[in-house]
Amino acid sequence: SKVFNRTCALSEADVAELRYNISLHNVLEIILVCDKTELTRRLVARNNEGPEIMDNVLHIQDAYVRYAADNGVLIIAVEDSTVDELADKIINIYKENYKEA
Repeated sequence: SKVFNRTCALSEADVAELRYNISLHNVLEIILVCDKTELTRRLVARNNEGPEIMDNVLHIQDAYVRYAADNGVLIIAVEDSTVDELADKIINIYKENYKEA
């Protein structure tokens, strides 16, 4: 919302409640990121994003990375992995770091 100067749909209280529930239920919060050059290439190839998104895509990814850093959220790079490899990696991280609820 900040990139586009919009009001966020979630209030600070909503975010606090979400973060509380994430902690309470052992939710593994993950942000998937892609190398910026590759991300731009993929979006151009899909050809279904408006210019507003394309002009700001790197700022949007940077905002997610800052959020992850500020909140202890796991960041996983996706450009060198298949969907199955990513799923296996996430499952293994969960098993290593979180108790089953």
